[in-house]
Amino acid sequence: MKKGARHKSTADTSSHVQHHKAEHPEHPEHHTGASSQSTQSKKISFSKNVLITIAVVAIVVIAIVWLLSAKEKTPQAGDKMMIAKVNNDPIYAKDLDQIYTQAQQQGLPVTKEQLLEQLIAKQVLLQEAKKQKFTVTDDDIDKYKKNLESLIGQPIGPLLEKMGMTLEEFNKQTKDQLLITKLVTKLQQDMKVDITDAEVKKFYDENPEYFAVPEQMNASHILVKTEEEAKEILKMLKEGKDFGMLAQEKSTDPSAKQNNGNLGFFGKGQMVPEFEAAALALKEGAISEPVKTQFGYHIIKLHKKEQAKTLSFEEAKADIKKGLQDEKAKEELEVYVKGLVAKAKVEKFNSSP
Repeated sequence: MKKGARHKSTADTSSHVQHHKAEHPEHPEHHTGASSQSTQSKKISFSKNVLITIAVVAIVVIAIVWLLSAKEKTPQAGDKMMIAKVNNDPIYAKDLDQIYTQAQQQGLPVTKEQLLEQLIAKQVLLQEAKKQKFTVTDDDIDKYKKNLESLIGQPIGPLLEKMGMTLEEFNKQTKDQLLITKLVTKLQQDMKVDITDAEVKKFYDENPEYFAVPEQMNASHILVKTEEEAKEILKMLKEGKDFGMLAQEKSTDPSAKQNNGNLGFFGKGQMVPEFEAAALALKEGAISEPVKTQFGYHIIKLHKKEQAKTLSFEEAKADIKKGLQDEKAKEELEVYVKGLVAKAKVEKFNSSP
């Protein structure tokens, strides 16, 4: 995240995605200290900077909780100690401990007190969504599951099994999440947030680092285990075979089946040194000789190079305005949730969770 960010976005689509990425380190940008987000999202643009640093996430108040909690267990004998009640709906100490452990494992700087407040906020939002008669259908849940599977590039079943979660538990958790999302989306649609041109210009003038776009390149690769395989693929490419099709068929990088081997835009320091040096040496449209890295042998095709630049105010204006509108909407949403919590009957037990 860039220096000066005001809000750290904690809402990955789900922790399932992080499990998947950790198990598939074939992208050459892994192990370089770069973010583990998808390579496509590494393209530096003001839109991405603003959305990461100041934008509201639809369920920002509960984002740190959703899908960090591996599952909602039916309390057993040792699980019945309640840490809180929200309008008579219980929150169990063991669930809070479980979420706290997972947050620590993911390096999230939160305390148990903060997580308990998030759980309380989640509960009042869920209760309000039901009160306002929002509904979630089986089709809604199925669509969410398919989108998640498309994102992670594999069926959800094996990941749920690793996490000790049944499909029924996943469906229930997803239903609750979607109910709250529908409520918050409606609230945001009803909000009237005005941003003046003066506010937009002030942000542009005071945050020049957001608009500095470093040199970037867009490339595809085909990754194989041996130099012999790489040379054979290079021969096929010289004979006119399509790069993307060969990436789908031959590459050991699992993402190639979805992106034809395209790594998106990346800058210096985001790829391992051997890969970066080979890509930088290419002209647009050129294909490299086999390049060896710790992952195997790569055939690289450079699509485009973009020189470092600074976005003008006119180029950035629309995204700045949208980001500032999202920021104000987030503040209004937080006020709304605090109001719900204040009206709710909240009982806390063991005040030092």
